[in-house]
Amino acid sequence: MEDSFKNWRGMIETKARRIARSILIDQHSVRFLKKEEIDYLKKFSIISDYLINREEEIKIKNANPDKFLTNIGTFRIYILNYLKNNQNIVNNNYDLPLMVRQLEPTPYGIPLQIYAFVKTTELLEYEQIQSDIFDHILAIMPEFDIRLYQVISK
Repeated sequence: MEDSFKNWRGMIETKARRIARSILIDQHSVRFLKKEEIDYLKKFSIISDYLINREEEIKIKNANPDKFLTNIGTFRIYILNYLKNNQNIVNNNYDLPLMVRQLEPTPYGIPLQIYAFVKTTELLEYEQIQSDIFDHILAIMPEFDIRLYQVISK
C-alpha cells in the first residue's frame, strides 16, 4: 500500500467523532483554593455537589482545608461535569470514554486534555460543537484563577 488513508469505520459505526484536544495552563497560576474561593465556586451547580463532598472528606480526615483542593483539579472536575451535561457529547457508553486529564507538563505549560466524543460525524457540526466547548472553557478559566499559557513576544 503506497497511499495513506483514514480509517473512518469506527466513526461510522459509533456515529460519533472524537475530540482529543488540549489547552495549555500556565503552571504559575496553579495553587490551592482558599475556603472563601471554594464557597464562591459552589455557585456553579455542576461542581457544587463535588465541592460539598470534598469538604466533608476534609472534615472526616481532619485535614488542613487550605491544602486540600487545587484550582486546576477543581477546574478539571468542572470541565468533566460540563461535558457530561452537554447534550452533544456521548457520555453513557463505556466504549467511548469521556475524560479530562492532565498530561505531562511541558515548557509551554500544563496540558489539560479534553477527550470526548461528539454525537455527530458531520464535520461542520462537529467543529461548531468543539468550538463552543472550548469557548466556554476559555471564558470560565478566570473564575478558577487559572491562566492560559501564552508565549511572551519580544
